[in-house]
Amino acid sequence: MWLNQTALTSTSKMTTAATVALLFGTLPVVAVATGARQLAHQNWHVAALAWAAVAYGALTSVGLSNLLWFKAIRHVGPGRAAL
Repeated sequence: MWLNQTALTSTSKMTTAATVALLFGTLPVVAVATGARQLAHQNWHVAALAWAAVAYGALTSVGLSNLLWFKAIRHVGPGRAAL
């Protein structure tokens, strides 16, 4: 039991340290690389038709992929698909 608690604690500490390093190391690089000043003055107005197109594309791709997935599962069987 002690070994499991030790491994879990050390893994949690490593994950926390990696998360902090990733956040504080990546954010400044992304801000500089993307041109934060230009983004602040960007006109972000997007037409409703554009949002409708994005939603249509997302829902269509999700729907088609689900249909293909379930057809494939039906074809090979759930036992074989679980492998």
